[in-house]
Amino acid sequence: MTLGALFHFWIAVNLIIYTSAWRLKENEITSMMKLVCVLTVMFGHTIFYTNWLGWLDGAKLASPQFYAVTRDGRDVWVPQVYYGIYSYTIAQAATYVPEGHFNFRIGGNNLNLNDWHDATSCGPRTAEVQTTGATLKDMEHLVRDTHSFMLRHPYIKNDNLYYFYPHHMQPNPWMFREFNRLNIEDIVGYKYVVESVCLTLRDGQLVRDVKKRDEYRFDVR
Repeated sequence: MTLGALFHFWIAVNLIIYTSAWRLKENEITSMMKLVCVLTVMFGHTIFYTNWLGWLDGAKLASPQFYAVTRDGRDVWVPQVYYGIYSYTIAQAATYVPEGHFNFRIGGNNLNLNDWHDATSCGPRTAEVQTTGATLKDMEHLVRDTHSFMLRHPYIKNDNLYYFYPHHMQPNPWMFREFNRLNIEDIVGYKYVVESVCLTLRDGQLVRDVKKRDEYRFDVR
């Protein structure tokens, strides 16, 4: 429940479609309705984005993380949902990635067989130029704007109300207990960290094999 992708809006849309279809009698489903359904299945990909090989089919990725720097010098892992509407972008890793890191991939999705072989074998391929569309300056603006918002509304951070934002990748609050205990006044800066990692499971635990790491600090006090 806490580690999967909860597509709240799509769940709601699908329930509406299901309920509407369930109320229809079979003789009310016209030939035109059937034709539209068939054409959507066959040609929908020409209008809407669809996955090529599938989600989560490559465990090699450039992984962005944010850390809060505290007054006493600790680096505390920040949940993505802290950044509100930008949380899904962060979860997709569609943020700034420096040159020389693994390729940017949305949810481990690969667009061709060569990329899939490289991703599943944790090959050495890196990218000199990433196509995320985000810059380091964008990350700085995100950090500073979010912190300024929390300073204006300190109860959101101090009471950890950001967990109620309807984010697709809802984080497990128990993994962020150290951050949850912080007050906004305890935070003096943030670090934006990008790691090129290969992910595996060992004895039921996620293992991160970090091949390259870059970090950037933004002071807010």
